[in-house]
Amino acid sequence: MHDIRFIRDQPAVFDAKLARRNHQPVSAAILTLDEQRRSAQTEMQMLQQRRNEASKEIGIIKSGGGDADALMAEVAGIKGKMAAAEEAEREAAAELKAVLEVLPNLPDDDTPDGTNEEDNRIEREVGEKPNLVDPLEHFDLGEELGLMDFETAATISGSRFVILKGMLARLDRALANFMLDTHTQEFGYTEMALPALVREYALYGTGQLPKFADDLYRTEDDYWLIPTAEVPLTNLVNGKVLDGKDLPIRVTAWTPCFRSEAGAAGKDTRGMLRQHQFSKVEMVSVVRPEESEAELE
Repeated sequence: MHDIRFIRDQPAVFDAKLARRNHQPVSAAILTLDEQRRSAQTEMQMLQQRRNEASKEIGIIKSGGGDADALMAEVAGIKGKMAAAEEAEREAAAELKAVLEVLPNLPDDDTPDGTNEEDNRIEREVGEKPNLVDPLEHFDLGEELGLMDFETAATISGSRFVILKGMLARLDRALANFMLDTHTQEFGYTEMALPALVREYALYGTGQLPKFADDLYRTEDDYWLIPTAEVPLTNLVNGKVLDGKDLPIRVTAWTPCFRSEAGAAGKDTRGMLRQHQFSKVEMVSVVRPEESEAELE
């Protein structure tokens, strides 16, 4: 979720960066809610202070045999005002959270602007493209070789599933082992074996919720199936204060991933794209903010 301090300090910059993602300006609405929340917090603090002062005065007056009825009535009134201020703070905070949690990440300054994938910029090409004559689609090739079985998978589980057989299943496992060994042995990542079921807060921590709730699978007892190992890997440090000397933290994992693909109706209906279940290797680095770009490269 976005840092409210950045929005307070640089609202125009915030809106300008969102505009690059084709998003309407929203800083004014955010700051209005932020002010309402902070104003309610200030009122609560002032009321609390006055209640404490009045309570002390009541004790002094009563100890001297005086009449403290007026002050006691004031304290009773303050209690109601504090409840109203607390409710106002809670409502403003909830509205603010609802706005912030669905906003996309701000683009890096080096990210090219665009409205769709056609505007993407090619950063680099590695190797030479093979010159294939009448190449087969991967699913046609897999079925002809008897290594992919979409029909049986559909019988067992429905659409958007595949069964890999023989050497293709072995290749799938070998690729995962190759990538895990590369990350751990050559680049110092620590391999992790992770849960595939997580609590809701974990998905909020990585931005899948609430925006992509329809693309996720949820159990009846409020577990969620992970759409990527990024979720449990990132949440390894969620809510923790890290010692700088322990950075960087580099972790990797091979996990099953589950996606409902609710927004992909009619797209890539054949083959291994947009599957409901697949496995992949993910890696996450936790570094100082000023070192993040170098870590990414």
